Amino acid sequence: MLRWLNNRIVLLVVSVLISTQSSFGQWSLLSTEADSIMRSGIEFVYNFEFDSAAASFTNLREKYPEHPAGNFMHSMVLYWRITAYPETTVWDDDFLASVDSTLKVCNALLHKNPVDLTGLFFKGGILGYRGRFLVKRKQFVDAAADGKTALDIVMKCKKMAPSNPDIMLGSGVYMYFADVIPETHPMLKPVMWFMPPGDRERGLLELHHAADYARYAAVEAQVTLLQVYYQFEENYKMAQSTARKLLDSFPMNPYFHRYYARCLVRRGFWTEMEQEWRSALLRCMERKTGYDNTTAREAMYYIGLALKRKSEYKTAVRYFVKCEEFSQRLDRDEPTGFRILAMLRRAECLFELKQYEASLEAVELVLDWDEYQDSHDKAEALEEQLESLLE
Repeated sequence: MLRWLNNRIVLLVVSVLISTQSSFGQWSLLSTEADSIMRSGIEFVYNFEFDSAAASFTNLREKYPEHPAGNFMHSMVLYWRITAYPETTVWDDDFLASVDSTLKVCNALLHKNPVDLTGLFFKGGILGYRGRFLVKRKQFVDAAADGKTALDIVMKCKKMAPSNPDIMLGSGVYMYFADVIPETHPMLKPVMWFMPPGDRERGLLELHHAADYARYAAVEAQVTLLQVYYQFEENYKMAQSTARKLLDSFPMNPYFHRYYARCLVRRGFWTEMEQEWRSALLRCMERKTGYDNTTAREAMYYIGLALKRKSEYKTAVRYFVKCEEFSQRLDRDEPTGFRILAMLRRAECLFELKQYEASLEAVELVLDWDEYQDSHDKAEALEEQLESLLE
């Protein structure tokens, strides 16, 4: 648990640094044709149509070899492939090579002109993506180094073009998290002393401005707002609205799909949430891009929860058992939250089915594992009832 907490702290610090310039930026010096290719390719990426996106950006790179856009977007496709399938490293080397190619083109522009806006944006952006990749691979020191450089770049760009909506994604992310993270994690305050001060409200305003007006970074700004409202503000109504908008625009994106379904859970819309998780599970069974075993596990847990709420205990148990089976394959070190909660809900359903001995066995497993969301308190209360019935 301590190791998990330490990794989480490092991840939070790195996220503040690297998120500041993981946007698309204001890509200047693009012709009308290049702009069209860029925007259509971005649509493909967010809809997880990676082959179509790769074809678009290969075309862009071939037509404009001295502009960093093609190389950058090629890296973005690889990054999202890695995000869609985090358990595999098959694209890692290609991604890092693509990052190097992007940096080479950016550095050529900056060698000619150290304040070249295009070179700065793409260099900061690609360092941001590499930093995020390094976090996934738990290389936190290298990630932080990339993040610091990206932060310096976005602040420089902000001075050059303070009203640019695309720049506001980077500055808005920084302003928000530099204010919020020290509040939620006081132990990080000494680290933040070495960084510019944040402003929660200003950060939100800039993120909304980017979401509404940015030419290339609008979707990324919406994604950031989704994360902010769900994870930090706990404003699930706003998170649901944002997730719905993203899912309507990109219906095959599993990331948006999961967040929308989670918002329905948080807001207690049980019928709708069961429908969405069943839809997600079906896509997992059809092996749609990004609908992986992690998504299937989550879907089975929430479908089981909906069934339990309707007193369909026998069917609910089957879903909780499947959730546990997937968790056994996915959990590497120790049982994670879904396995713990699935076992607890299974015990509760077995109790209602009057299968008391099986329920007690499940309860004892929950008590053997680390506590998660008051799992021990709930299990102990159920254990007392079971023991009195089995005496």
